[in-house]
Amino acid sequence: MYKLSVPFMLEQINKYGAEPFIEELKRIKADIVFLALDSYEVDEKKRNEIFTTLKKNIPLFQKAGLTVGAWVWTFMVCGDKKYTHITSPNGGVCRDEVCPSDKDFCAFAYEYLQNIAKCNPDIIMFDDDFRYGFLDCGLGCTCKNHRAYMSQILGEDVSTKELGKLIFGGGRNKYRSAYLQANGHYFKEFAKLARAAVDSVNPKIRLGACSCMTTWDFDGVSAAELSRIMAGNTKPFGRLIGAPYWSHLRNWGNRLQDVIELERMESSWCGDDIEIFAEGDAY
Repeated sequence: MYKLSVPFMLEQINKYGAEPFIEELKRIKADIVFLALDSYEVDEKKRNEIFTTLKKNIPLFQKAGLTVGAWVWTFMVCGDKKYTHITSPNGGVCRDEVCPSDKDFCAFAYEYLQNIAKCNPDIIMFDDDFRYGFLDCGLGCTCKNHRAYMSQILGEDVSTKELGKLIFGGGRNKYRSAYLQANGHYFKEFAKLARAAVDSVNPKIRLGACSCMTTWDFDGVSAAELSRIMAGNTKPFGRLIGAPYWSHLRNWGNRLQDVIELERMESSWCGDDIEIFAEGDAY
């Protein structure tokens, strides 16, 4: 059975009130609404205002008969200078994307997710930056924490010099294997932490993420495995990658039939236990 889900920015609802959005959702017979919080807010006052707005509006949409989700970026902290940022093997450093290996960031994210859960949404979904690929720094992460983890695996010090060539060049090798293992390790640990944060408030709230290209092949863990970790005792779900607008913009040379087949392929990798959200971004 198909359901229709629609996202809105929380700041729009705060500006105009929930009623116009509820009326439109009823008109199109939507089943689910996602209230998008945007990136993590580091200013405490602004952060508390976001949670107050979310807590106020979630019950209004639920009372209208809608399943309500909160949608938040996974690792984006705009303007941050204190956390370790995702750093590619070739030396590029992400402007806003923080690495999940940073313990201080994980503690901050844990509390953030607790506060979202306290607003009592039915679902929490991470946006499509739960990935190491297609970021502004390049592909993957070899920050100081990732290199330390790789060093433990390999039994030797791993420096940044020539690391990009060792990982991306030639055939299968121990450095690439350790790199993929480190990538997957920190993603799985963050998924467990996120589930624990939600469980500490309400274990019935569903938690999942938007998948991306690299979470199906290069991030050291699949989007399906992450979905199952984040589900806890709830039904796993995940949003697939592949949007109709790609064919209009000719992203990566895609036509609409290519997008459809991509999502069909991803769906086949998920198994029957994972509920699928399609990336329905239109033209």
